[in-house]
Amino acid sequence: MTLESILWFVAGSLLPSFLVAFLGTFVMRRIAPHWGLVDLPNQRKVHASPVPLGGGVAISLAVVLPFAIGTLVLLLADNATLSKVLPGFAVPHLGGLRERLGGLWIMLGGASLLMTLGLIDDRRGLDWRIRLFVQFTVATVCVVTQGWQLTAFIALPRLGWFVSVTLSVIWIVALINSFNMLDNMDGLSAGVAAIAAY
Repeated sequence: MTLESILWFVAGSLLPSFLVAFLGTFVMRRIAPHWGLVDLPNQRKVHASPVPLGGGVAISLAVVLPFAIGTLVLLLADNATLSKVLPGFAVPHLGGLRERLGGLWIMLGGASLLMTLGLIDDRRGLDWRIRLFVQFTVATVCVVTQGWQLTAFIALPRLGWFVSVTLSVIWIVALINSFNMLDNMDGLSAGVAAIAAY
C-alpha cells in the first residue's frame, strides 16, 4: 500500500460529495428565492440582507447521491472486480460494509426525512410540536432498530435497556435542535459539525 494509492482513495471518497455539494449549493442559491426559501434579517440573525435557504438540500444530496451510487456498485460488483480498483486495505471490509448497508440506509432515510421537515419549516413554518414528534420518531426508530444507544450501566436488563434507549433518543433530538439553533450564521453549523466529526 503506497501513499499515492491512499491519497487517490481519499480523494475518490471525498471529491464526489464535494462536487455534488458545490453544484447543489450553486443551484439552490438560484432557485431558493423562486420557492420562497429566503431568510429575512431579524434580531436573531447576523446578516443584514435576505439570504437564500436550502443549503441543507445540497448537503443532503452530497451524502445520499454518492452513497447510493456506492451501494449499487457494492451490490452489483464482486470482490474480485472491486479489488482491482480499491486499495488493498479496503477490500477485506467489503463484506462488513454490505452487512451494514441496511442500517446505514435507515439512518440516511431518517436524515432525509428530517431534512425535508426542515425545508418545509423554512418554507411554511411548522409547529414546534410537529417537528419534535417527527424528530423523536426518527431517533427512536434508529436507536431501536439499529441498537445505536448509550450504555446506562444499570444491572436490571429491561430497566437498563429502557433508560439507555430513552437517553439515546433524547440525546439525538437535543443534537438535532442544537445544530438547528447554530444555523443562524453562514458556515457555523457546518463548521461545528466538521470539527465535531474530526
